[in-house]
Amino acid sequence: MQPNPIQTSLLVFEENLEMIQKALQQNVIRLANSRLAPHQPLRPNKEIVYDETREHVLPHSRLGISLAASFKQLDTIFKPKTTKWLVLVDRFAALPEGLRLNQDNPDHWSVAVTRKMTTAEYMDRVESLIQNWRTLGKFVRYD
Repeated sequence: MQPNPIQTSLLVFEENLEMIQKALQQNVIRLANSRLAPHQPLRPNKEIVYDETREHVLPHSRLGISLAASFKQLDTIFKPKTTKWLVLVDRFAALPEGLRLNQDNPDHWSVAVTRKMTTAEYMDRVESLIQNWRTLGKFVRYD
């Protein structure tokens, strides 16, 4: 069963492991705050490096929009008693110029900035990128 573009019913994480494992064959997964729209992925103070004026985003090979590439990573970061959106990012998709999908380790990928750009340009590039992300659903974890 293919989920709707934005699954509104709450799915139980533990009961949908097979669906999640299947999704991870082609995709990496972004966890998003359950109180926001699922396609608002940015955490500017954690995943983006700015210059001193905050007018430019700087390249940084060790930071970026964090993506889980395995169930092991999801199990580590998706804590019990929480609710999150799971958003699928095709690991084989082309990215806008200035962004790169970076495999940090077997369990984690990130969308990294490859060159200095204005904050507005960065936001435009991320907006064009996230238009292709698919929402797997809103999940609650109970265990």
